[in-house]
Order: sequence, then C-alpha cells, then structure tokens
Amino acid sequence: MNPWTTRAKRWRTRVFGAVVILAGMAILANFLVYGQASGDQIASVVGTMISVLAIVGIIPNFGSDRGVVTVDDILPEIRSNAKDLWTRERRDRGIERPDLLRVRIRDLDTGTYLVEPPPPPASPRYEWDFEEYLAQVTGLVLTGGVRRAVVYGSGGGGKTTLGVLLTTGIARYAENSGLVALYLPLASWSPSRETFETWFDHQVTASYPALRQLRPEPGKSLLHALTDSDRIMLILDGLDEVEGGQVPGLALRGIDTISKDKPLFVLSRPLPPDMPAPTKSWRLVLEDPRPADVLGYLGARLPSVGPGTRAHLNGLIHAIQANPGSDLAAMLGSTLCVDLLWRGSLRDPALPTRLRHVVQWHGGDAGRALLMETHVDQSLAGRISRPARRARVRKQAAYIAYKMRNVQPPAATLPWWRIHEAISPGIFGIAVILAVLPAYRLCLEMPRGLTRGFAIGSITGIVLGVCRGVRTKQAALTAFLATALAVVVEGTLLGEGPTAVIDGAEIAPAVGLVFLLRTRLTGSLVGGGFACLAVAASSALGVFLAQAAFGHADPDRSPGQVLLAVALGVVVATVSARILTRPNDPLVPSTAHVHGGLGPPVQLASAIVAAALVGAAGGFVGGVAHGPNYGLKLGIVFGVVVGVPVGLTGGLISWLNQPSPGHLPSITHLYRRDRALALFCVVSIAGVSTLMLWVTTRFLGTTLGDPHFTPAPVHGLLFGASIGLIVAGFNTAWPNYAICVVSFAVRRRLPWRLMSFLQLLHTCEILRRDGQFYSFRHRQLREHLADTHIP
Repeated sequence: MNPWTTRAKRWRTRVFGAVVILAGMAILANFLVYGQASGDQIASVVGTMISVLAIVGIIPNFGSDRGVVTVDDILPEIRSNAKDLWTRERRDRGIERPDLLRVRIRDLDTGTYLVEPPPPPASPRYEWDFEEYLAQVTGLVLTGGVRRAVVYGSGGGGKTTLGVLLTTGIARYAENSGLVALYLPLASWSPSRETFETWFDHQVTASYPALRQLRPEPGKSLLHALTDSDRIMLILDGLDEVEGGQVPGLALRGIDTISKDKPLFVLSRPLPPDMPAPTKSWRLVLEDPRPADVLGYLGARLPSVGPGTRAHLNGLIHAIQANPGSDLAAMLGSTLCVDLLWRGSLRDPALPTRLRHVVQWHGGDAGRALLMETHVDQSLAGRISRPARRARVRKQAAYIAYKMRNVQPPAATLPWWRIHEAISPGIFGIAVILAVLPAYRLCLEMPRGLTRGFAIGSITGIVLGVCRGVRTKQAALTAFLATALAVVVEGTLLGEGPTAVIDGAEIAPAVGLVFLLRTRLTGSLVGGGFACLAVAASSALGVFLAQAAFGHADPDRSPGQVLLAVALGVVVATVSARILTRPNDPLVPSTAHVHGGLGPPVQLASAIVAAALVGAAGGFVGGVAHGPNYGLKLGIVFGVVVGVPVGLTGGLISWLNQPSPGHLPSITHLYRRDRALALFCVVSIAGVSTLMLWVTTRFLGTTLGDPHFTPAPVHGLLFGASIGLIVAGFNTAWPNYAICVVSFAVRRRLPWRLMSFLQLLHTCEILRRDGQFYSFRHRQLREHLADTHIP
C-alpha cells in the first residue's frame, strides 16, 4: 500500500513549493543586503538540500497528482480508442469482406458447438460476410454467457481475426451494457524480464492512449483498476508466442493474477494437455475448416473468376475430392492457407496447379512456403515496379524477420522505439562520441567551474535519457575507449596538447562507469550514492595517474577538486533524470499534443528547478576554487543560461505530454511527433541559450571575471547539442531510434527511412498494426521470411 495518501502528497507539494520560494527570497535578500559572499553560502546550502531531497525522492512530481480517475470516468474515451483503432485495422487487414470462411467454435469440455454453421439448405453457403461473422462472435459473449475463456486454434486458423472482430463487435453492440474489449497481443511480453502487470501497463497505454488519464487508487495497479471495474474485457492474443512459446506456464500464472471472475479471453495455439487454463475459464476450440468446407468455399467462388483460373481450381478441387486424407487436403485445412490460395489465384491462375504438384512431391510444408512466397511476391509487385527494388525490399523484410526470431527472447512485435533490442549495446558505446564532442568543447570554452565535471554531468544526463532500456553494462568498455579517443583527438586539434590526454584520463573512466553503473545511479539511495562516488573517484584517480605520468601538476585539478566537480556533475544529472523522467522504466515515445488546461506553470517550475541545478553546481565548484564572488556570478549566469531554456523546453513538453481524451495517433504520426519534439529540444535550447548568454553578459560583463572566457553564439549551439540532447533523451525516444537506424543503414541492412519502409511493408500486407506496434501479418509468414534470410 502506498504510504502517501492524496492529501499527504498535496501537503508536501505545498510545503516544498513554500520552501523553494522562501529560500529564493532569502538568497536574493542576502545578496542585496550583505553582498555576494553571504548569498553564495546560502545558495550552496539550498542547492545541496534540493539535491539530497531529490535523490531521496522527496521532491514531488509537480502536476502529477490530479486525484483518482476511475474507469467509469473515462469509459467513453476508452471505447472510442478501441473502436477507432480496430475499425481502421480490420479494414487494413481485409477483414471487411463478404467471403470470410465460416468457423466453428466448440466447448472442449462438453463437446457442444457454441458457434456452428446452420444445417445446409438446398444451396449451402460456406462463407460469411463481415456483419454475419461479427454478430456470431459478439453473441458468444453478449448472449451466450461466455465472459471468461481460453480459445485454442491452430496456426493460421483465424484466432487473431476472431479477437479483432470480438473487440470491434463489443465496441459496437455492448455500449448499453457498458462493456469495452481491449485487444492486446501477448507476443511482446517477456516474463523473464518483467511481470505481467508491468508489461500490461506499458502495452495498454501505448495502444489505448485514453488510459493514460486513469489514476487508480493508491496501491492498485492499472491492470487491476481495469479488471476490477467489470467494464473491461481483456482479449489477449498469442499465449503460445510469449518468449517464443518457451514459457506458457509462467505466462499463464502471470495472466491468472487478474481477478478470477472478471471478463477475459485468451487466444492460443493448443498447449500441452497438463497445462491448466486460467481459473474459472471456458476452454474453447476454434476448429480448422474441414475438407468439405474448403471444397464448398472454393466451389462457390468459381463463377466469379475467369475460365483459366476456374480450370486450375477445378483440378485442385478434384484432387481433394479424390483423396480427402491427402497432404494437400491437410495443408488447406487452415483458414490462412485457403485465403492465400484464393487471393493468389486471382493474380496467378496457375497457382492451384503448381501448389498441387509441390505438395505431391515435397509435402505440405513446401506447399505452405509456396503460398507465402507467392503472397510476398505479388504484394511487392503490386506496389513496386522496379525488380531491383523489389528484391532489395524483400531482402530487408527477411532481415527484419530473422532479427525478430533470433533476438533473445524472440520478438513478435516491432515497436519502433524498441529496436535497440536488436542491435549490439556496443553501438551506443560508440555513439557516446556524439555526446562527448560538444560537451568537451563546451568545457574547454566555459569559465572555470563549468569544466570537466560539467562535461561528465552532461554526458551522464544524455546516457540516462537516451539509453533507457539498453544493456549499457555490456557497452562500458566500448564507451570508455570511444570517449578517450574522442577527447584526445578533439583536444589535440584544439591545441590542448598534453592537457587533452589528462582530460581523457578524467572523462573516459567516468563515462565507462556511468555505462556500467547506469541502473545503480538511478536505483536506491545507497546504491546511487556509491555509484556517484565510484564515478567521481575513477576520474580523480585517472587525473592523478595522468599528471604523474606527464609530470604536469595543475593546482586547479587536485584529486579533491576533481572528486567534488565530477560528483556534483553526476549528482545533478541523476537528480534531473529523477525529476524529469523515470530513468529505469522502458523507453517510450512522447505523446505530446496541444491541449487546454492550467498545466504549464507547474511543469515549468519543476523543469526549471532541475535544470538550474546545473548552473548552481558550476557556481558552487567555482566558488570553492576561486572565491564566493566568482562562484555566485557563475552560478547566476549559468543558472539562467541553462535553467531558463531547459525549463521552458522541458516544462512545455511535460505539459504537452499530458493525456488527451480519445487521442489516438497512428504509428507514423506518433513517430513524426516524437522526432519533431526531439529536434525542438535541441534547437530551442540552442536558440534560447544564445539569447540568455547575450542578456546576462550584457549586464554582468563580457568575461564574468574570467579573462579566458568570452561568450559567443557558438556556446549557445554547444548548449543545444549537449543540454538539448539531455532534454530530448528524457522526453522522447527518437535519439535512441536514430542511433539504431544509423547502425542498420551504414551496414546496408535496412534503409535510412525505416518508418517509411515499415509503412510500405504494411501497405504490401506483409506487416500489420497491433495497436501502436507493427508485427508480421502471420507468424508463419515471419518464419518463412526468416528462413530465407542469408546472414
């Protein structure tokens, strides 16, 4: 049970706000009355207090407490999400047709048919139109009393079609009863990595954004808030695909955490006989079509095709009639294969004859492969005219299928923001150079106090934001080597000479340990504190050894000063990550959009407090090393230069990310908005930082008391490339995605415009959309393409 009640949360939010306001007034009063020294001392104490409070987790998340929001409060928006999503998707999947093969659903325990074609009249019909199918499967729940069941069916037998139609049927016909069905594919769940509740919370809010408004009672998860309402029926598809079908028992135990008497449908291939179904559930079987069904279905469609196609189909029909127990009849005992045969025959009249010969000589598996290959070839040919491009697209689609099958655990869905799971973590160790170069250049340009510790803090912030979900521990050595090389090369080109080597000895070990200890930095208080000290100690040791090797002693870089500067930089980055994001949660895209409300002030306040700590830390270090007057001026300047642009940008994005009723963007729109926000973070911070540099130096002097520093527009650009990337990493998934795309593209594995490529595969009916995810249209299609990939 959460110890913080709603009233207690509001109380500590008000107390903290009052403390911050009073502290700011005290600092300003002391600065005006007693001078810079007293003001600097108080500012240092307050800054340290805020840092400690944030590390412990006492600082409230401004604007996050909006009270309890129940399912009943947002039920119309949830229904709208489900209706919009699956109405669009059933059209894309070609389900709204008048020639769907009829199905039978049988109770496995009693043998009773719950859904069965009526006795054939004089002219039997072997197909349903869309409305008939919809009414049949919805009636199973609304009038048949089946509200909790596991439905077994063979691969390609129509389980997913059943789930989609059940979802849309309940959205259409059950509005008066207040029931809403939410369809989710289970294939993206990894029980070995996360609990069912954790996976469910991320998946359901990504697919149905209206649920982001739901605020359960303290101590209750989103899963139980939904199921306890009696208004939500979960339809979970692909139990057998969880971690490649290796852990169905573990998956069932996770699903069984749902209240035992609540609405639930689980769709799966047949499981071992000793595998129990979810508690108090019907056990149903979606039967494969019988040979008579296939013959009747194909025979009824013959008048609608040309004489050539009719002749080839008649030959296949006669072969099945002559031997109903043949491999050909068994292979076509699948709704998927019948559908692929029919659709393929419309473009290739000879396909039925070729299929008959292939199955006769090579078996049913070869026949299925022929149908899959024909489907891919015909789909690509219908959209891509150039043969060379078709071959390239097909090769790239096979590579995606191969990577999805071979990643551990195997992936069945393709969220664009999680493609980092398919690349080596070492890629991110190399990509850290993009964070090191501007941060190191900035520390060389900035006045004393905002130097190497500032650079290490900036890089830490970027790693904590961009590398969420990445196994950074495996990239620690790569990050160390890449950072050392980048610092030495850049410093040498800028004329730093031996100082660049010493800088590399300070920055590289810290970055390597940040990669190694990333989860500890943002974990518990004790673990995070020791991790910060370890990072700082590695830098101090590196500087000491490098100075001893070169015989170069810098009075401004004693081990104690380095320890303080680096520790403060890493603490500030960690504090900012804790305030502005959840660094240990999986990476998710931004959901920002313009809407009404009074959110901006509180989001801006939270973001400015976190960002201003960077400038305050620089002033603190500068004050310790060079006196309070210098430190105070430095802290004020860079608290403004960093705090204002970062606060405006991050706070605005935090407000825009608030939930919106009924807001359901497509996959492409979600990606484009996330990319736009990431670029906005960098550009806006660069622009506003440049403006703030001009304003502050105009009133406080052009050198800030440091003759080696003269503000220039390039410094604002460097702030955008470093601090801007931190904010982008905290609020969007695009920087992580961009690194992965570059990695694939430079190796000629996937195209640069990956999202356009995935949309092309969706248009070609190779991929389908499952909520906000892509997946292959059929698992058998994915396996076929993966088998054809040449590593």
